[in-house]
Amino acid sequence: MKPVGMVTRPWSLTGKTMAKDVRRELQNQLTVTSAVSQWVLFPVITLCMWGLWPEVAHQPLLAWAALAYLSALCSMINNRINVRLLSNSEAADDSFIARNTRNYFLMGLGWGALPLVCASWGTTQANWVSMITTMALMSGLLQILSTTHRVFYAAYIPLSCLTLAGIALGTLPQLQMFLLAGIYFAALFFLHKVLFKVHVERVRSALSYASHAAALARTLEHHDALTGLANRAGLEDWLQRNMPENPDEATINVAVGVVLGFTELNSLYGAAIADSLLMEIANKLIEDSKGKLGLARLNGAEFILIDVKPLAAPEELSALFSALEHTSFAVADQAFTINLRQSAVKGKPAELFKLIEVARGHVQSERTESGSSEALNKLSHEARRNLVASFHDALWDKQILPWFQPIVDCNTNSIIGWEALARWEHPTLGILMPEMFLDIARVSRQLMLLTQIMLRNSGNFAKDLSKLGLHQAARVNVNMTISELGNADTLTWLERIIAETGVQPSQIVIELSERDSLIVDSQLQKNLVRMGEIGMLLSIDDFGTGYSNLGHLLDLPAHSVKLDKRFIEKLPYDKKSAALVRAVITLASGLGMTAVAEGVEHEEQLNFLRQHGCTAYQGYRAGMAMPYTVALDTARKWQSTLAANNLPT
Repeated sequence: MKPVGMVTRPWSLTGKTMAKDVRRELQNQLTVTSAVSQWVLFPVITLCMWGLWPEVAHQPLLAWAALAYLSALCSMINNRINVRLLSNSEAADDSFIARNTRNYFLMGLGWGALPLVCASWGTTQANWVSMITTMALMSGLLQILSTTHRVFYAAYIPLSCLTLAGIALGTLPQLQMFLLAGIYFAALFFLHKVLFKVHVERVRSALSYASHAAALARTLEHHDALTGLANRAGLEDWLQRNMPENPDEATINVAVGVVLGFTELNSLYGAAIADSLLMEIANKLIEDSKGKLGLARLNGAEFILIDVKPLAAPEELSALFSALEHTSFAVADQAFTINLRQSAVKGKPAELFKLIEVARGHVQSERTESGSSEALNKLSHEARRNLVASFHDALWDKQILPWFQPIVDCNTNSIIGWEALARWEHPTLGILMPEMFLDIARVSRQLMLLTQIMLRNSGNFAKDLSKLGLHQAARVNVNMTISELGNADTLTWLERIIAETGVQPSQIVIELSERDSLIVDSQLQKNLVRMGEIGMLLSIDDFGTGYSNLGHLLDLPAHSVKLDKRFIEKLPYDKKSAALVRAVITLASGLGMTAVAEGVEHEEQLNFLRQHGCTAYQGYRAGMAMPYTVALDTARKWQSTLAANNLPT
């Protein structure tokens, strides 16, 4: 896979270096081959000529053999020099070729002198034998030398000239011999042309293979082998290649996104499916970034986006991750949706990896705050696998049911609603909180089934409260994800569950968490309009965290906002928290919404909220989440207490 804008360019620089190395190595092999052949053949030829044709003059023959043998010795010395200089600079390559040219010129003279010697001082028979021997050896030698024009001609020219001279001085039929020699030398010349092309193609093929191997090695060195995105080294390389002219004045945006529940998905579907999903996520990021951003995968299901221009603000990098949550990924004939935790930061290019660690810290702290990472990490790998495997049966066996936490009016102290919170009554692990299994529900594509179970039980709970005359308290908030509420079939089964349970639509409040990306598309807009038509209510949970955007208050027809507990826990002593809470309460009031504070534990916090017009609160100060029957009993006792103290109910 080749991510746009991330894979490095081919190694044009090393192509030249490899070409020189390959050429040197081939020429070095030719030197060895020719030298060895001369060392072996020259003594054999000399002894045979001397023994079979004693009439050949011995002194010229021995002089020829000595010169030829000296040429072979020069070839071996030349080879030792070449081996020493093989890894040196380009100048060594030029001297290498020059020495080879001189060496093969001398060798051509040596080979060509054999028929000349036999023609001048031998018999006709010896002349024939020397001519045939020389041409046969010459044919093999020149085929070996055909890798280089220069070396070929250095041996070919003196050898052919001396051979023709031997014919002219010898006793052989000159007309026929010149004709045959001409045809033979012409054939060798054209054979050299053909073989040279073959050798060139061989070198090109070797270079191409080496180039691809080098490119692959560099790709593996700088890129994640699974997704093709950059790794740590690749990010450094990308940043260096895209560094602005004035790096000290530049800023970069870094966004880190982590796919939640990836370990559970791996356990449930296997490594092949999990890896394929990561590849699809990487492809989506490549497509959406259009080659303008740095993309990386450093750890498991963690993805990195960097922008160095900056072409985009950190919020726009976050939007790329948000788009992933609204994408259905097709893997092995199955459709998967994902949930992410992300963080975006800005800083200097030199602090790239420090910025990544900061963003990671934000993501990790958010996951730890939700309890997901910490709680799951306490379980062994085998326990987590068993949890994943038993989740489906737990839904159908009614082990996973809603518990209800009261929402209390700040001024009257009466219960005005409840929040339904899922609890898994596990047979061996005890009561499990949502952070232990929500990721399992997402990756196993049973989140909608879990939501339907929560809604049906919440409807029944609201109906039972109404039967007890607790009409003001008979309203239940149920959490849904933006992807669930934006599904085309959601309103159909929502209305069906409301009809089956017999509650009024206004008794069910759908909570959307702002920790999820709240992107309002056309289908979600249709569903929100339909919810308003039938009388259902909408609340924005965790307001001011995650993907916080004041535009959500305008885009989403919410009747209430819930202030996240991190803003409440420092009240009333932290000035920044106090200012933020006052601002949100004022804003909500101005837009006709109610403000509900989460995580209220102390009387001082409640007094502050009352003074500044907060509508309602929930948390340990009001009561913890409790099972169905306990919640009904609590609601009855709460009303009785208020009535006994002459307080409005």
